Amino acid sequence: MAGIAKAFAAGNSPNTPSSPKKGIANANVAVSSTQSECDSLDFTGYRFMAVKPPAAVTSLTFYGSETIGGTYVLIDSLGTNGAVTVAASKWNVIDGTKIAPFSFIQMVSNQAVANASICATS
Repeated sequence: MAGIAKAFAAGNSPNTPSSPKKGIANANVAVSSTQSECDSLDFTGYRFMAVKPPAAVTSLTFYGSETIGGTYVLIDSLGTNGAVTVAASKWNVIDGTKIAPFSFIQMVSNQAVANASICATS
């Protein structure tokens, strides 16, 4: 939710040379049909990502901001008007190079609050 960004799991950061999955990071974030209920994710330093949305979620709309408490704007370069069609409960690769200019992202789903799994790499 706004104010505190979700971070990728400790020990799995690309900046941690001893990471068992060097260069790969994982996180769980809340996605919702209401943007204010969505977690913010610190995407700093990452370029590629995959998202595994919960059951029944078939689209995610991406918003980005330069600061955690800043204004989140639609990332229109992804999908149609920022919306990406996704397969529920399956890993979906997202073109993170279109997100990379933003330090923080939020994903708004077509369903009520649930957690999505994220995997990212630099």
